[in-house]
Amino acid sequence: MVVEAIFKLNEMARALSINPSSTIELAHEVQNIERKVDNSYRKVVIKALNEIPNTKDLLLVKDAVEGIEGMADKCQAASDSLTILALSM
Repeated sequence: MVVEAIFKLNEMARALSINPSSTIELAHEVQNIERKVDNSYRKVVIKALNEIPNTKDLLLVKDAVEGIEGMADKCQAASDSLTILALSM
């Protein structure tokens, strides 16, 4: 899902000079992807807490999933910046 958000950011950057209004539409798609990643993050953490008995393995999984969720948050922040640019054009 995060890779999809990165591709959408690429589309947003390209559309910024051609059609700024489509940049805003793509921002909604990035926001939806980020929301899906957040929901998946919560589900995976709960599942990991219930199913992984080894603390070391649990922390590794949790750190990996947090990293992915953090990437989605950064994509959302970049999308917000591109939206601001599109609105100023």
